[in-house]
Amino acid sequence: MALNKQVFTNAGLDMLGQADAGAQLVIQRIVVGSGSATQDSDLYPLTQLISWKADITITRQVDLGGGQMQVSGTLNEWEMPAGAAFQFRELGIMAYTVSGGGTIGGGGGGTVGSSLAASPKRNIRKLRLQMQKQATPKDTVGTALVPAPKTPTPAPLVADTLYTASNVYSDPPNTITPGGTTSWNVDVIIEIDRATDVTIIIGSVGTYDAENIPTDPAVGPGWYAGRDGNVFQFKRAVQGAGITLTDSTDRITIAVAQLTVNTDIYVPTSYPGLPAGAIKFDSIQQAHDYLLAFRIPASVQANIHVYSGVFDVHSERGGVGLVFDHPDAKQINLIGQPRVNRAITGVNFVDSGHKDALCSNTGLPAIGRAVYLYDNGTITMPPGWYGGARITSLPAGAARLSILNRSGRTAYGTNYAGQGNLSWFPTFIVRSDVETSGQNVLTAPYGLRSIQNICFDGGFYTLALVGGCALTEVMCIGSARGISLGSGDFSLNGQCIMSDCDFGITGVGTLQAYAQTVINGCTQGINPSDAAMGAIATGLPLAVVTLSHNAYGVFCTQGGKFFAGHVLYLINGTGMRAELVSSINITAVQNPSDPFSNTTDLVAQGGSYIGYNQGSGLTPTCSPAHDTVGNQNAFIHLF
Repeated sequence: MALNKQVFTNAGLDMLGQADAGAQLVIQRIVVGSGSATQDSDLYPLTQLISWKADITITRQVDLGGGQMQVSGTLNEWEMPAGAAFQFRELGIMAYTVSGGGTIGGGGGGTVGSSLAASPKRNIRKLRLQMQKQATPKDTVGTALVPAPKTPTPAPLVADTLYTASNVYSDPPNTITPGGTTSWNVDVIIEIDRATDVTIIIGSVGTYDAENIPTDPAVGPGWYAGRDGNVFQFKRAVQGAGITLTDSTDRITIAVAQLTVNTDIYVPTSYPGLPAGAIKFDSIQQAHDYLLAFRIPASVQANIHVYSGVFDVHSERGGVGLVFDHPDAKQINLIGQPRVNRAITGVNFVDSGHKDALCSNTGLPAIGRAVYLYDNGTITMPPGWYGGARITSLPAGAARLSILNRSGRTAYGTNYAGQGNLSWFPTFIVRSDVETSGQNVLTAPYGLRSIQNICFDGGFYTLALVGGCALTEVMCIGSARGISLGSGDFSLNGQCIMSDCDFGITGVGTLQAYAQTVINGCTQGINPSDAAMGAIATGLPLAVVTLSHNAYGVFCTQGGKFFAGHVLYLINGTGMRAELVSSINITAVQNPSDPFSNTTDLVAQGGSYIGYNQGSGLTPTCSPAHDTVGNQNAFIHLF
């Protein structure tokens, strides 16, 4: 195309001369047409295009200096009224002059006629056009001869007139299709000589000059992204986790999103009796993940309330299970429904794997669910019946329960006719699949403020906790590890039950037990391996740690340290074992008389130490013999 070879029209030279004489030169618009011409001289006398077809609104001006200015615009076919396609043969700049403009040249002297007359030849004025069709290379910039200078018209031109023009002449033209899909971007560099006051008219009614992308205002404010023709595009700012964007009249405020008041969240959405507007989710993980959008300051707590029922979490986080990885998880409480007690009138031995709790068996959890037997506070129920079990059937007047026993000894089997409780937590968080390494029920890598009133069932680790947590009225059953404690401070409060696990409680964190903790039917009841678990330091009148039917009640190894207050242990293979430079210190003991004690009560080996307050109780069986060095320099001291 030859559209890059723009030339001045006679009227254009007149307007430039008027600007030289003090008029204001106004560049109005870019025009396109389909008229045919054969040479430059055909364009000199034109005041309009030969066959005008469309205007291109000027959307940008740049003063390039040296008497040059760039004007730009875009013709979008889809914005043109539908009509017949036409050949893009001619292009021009429309302008006019207004009296009272600036002057040309130093000191404001001279007319364009006199300045041009100094040259005996036609004056050559450079006028360049850069034009590109979307997705096609730009045309080349060219230079054209202009007609001989003329004496300017005495009066300024007040109607827009063709200032410069170009034509394809004999070159093949492109085609513009109104209503089509092509965008024609045009940048024209025009000569304004030494004019000091040139006005560019930009925009027209109904023309965009900027927009946000996407256009949905609900997405948020945005920043400049680029330009598509005459549309400037701005990227939307999307509010990310822990960030809040506030879009006000004259500014966008970016701040940390945080909870400012204690916040309650409920699971599931069918949670009954909630006020209007309560925050509800179908799953526990969704409730936690909602909080990821906020930071939780130390002065605020978030409470996730979980209603009664069974919540299977095996598919959460791609099979990992529940993951509470909020950076401020130490401000989150996970709260189930309060413990339910069913009064019993006795316990009968059925066989080595079953016992009957004598009670009304209506309204109990489903068969297979976890419950536990415990004293009602009077400490009269034989501790051999304490601990977790599963409901296996419902014979008349009883709940038949499993006997969980890994001690290698005969299970406790003496019938009991007295009071006690069959208890359970009506909020069950479970894994229904077979336990596999890494597939836990709940993982909390940054700790939790508290876990309350929940039975956790299954998983490789039932609870994998790092960073500390207060556990109140919690039961863990049926896993490789019931509670696995990373670094941090932990506590067991109320009735906490660990049953049928390879390790009931294991880890390196400091553990305090302030009430009734029962660990039964585990391979190793308590295993503070590799570092100091610290203490189960019980000091309240009824604060008793009961260890029963375990292969090892306490297994302390590899430098581990275990300190405990009031401990009751029976029907374990080994009551307590310390090996590989480990230590156990027991300050108060209830050790039942034979035949219900352990195969061996205390074992020390490999330079380990056990300090044991016998008090007025029976003398435990010891290996090596107490207060005698043996078993690779191990020592057991009774006091």
